Amino acid sequence: VTLALGYSGYILPWSQLSYWAGTIGNEMAASSPPAIFGRVVAAMMFAEEYGSQQTLTRMYVLHVVLLPVIAVALIGLHITLVWIQGIAEPH
Repeated sequence: VTLALGYSGYILPWSQLSYWAGTIGNEMAASSPPAIFGRVVAAMMFAEEYGSQQTLTRMYVLHVVLLPVIAVALIGLHITLVWIQGIAEPH
């Protein structure tokens, strides 16, 4: 989740550096095995092959809405499990 937050935040300025980072991310997502799954993930993340305004909107929603909700849920789960099981003391 932290890596995804970092990557989506890196795309948001939409400068030349962000554009090429988005291009590399698109190619990495598209080449992940199996090939059909990778293309679907790349199409969901990036609106076009090299990005567009829709890509920027998707990254913004991912960075500001979805990933923080997931992070808070995981932190809550962690705190709940620590509360239920207790803190392990060294033996």
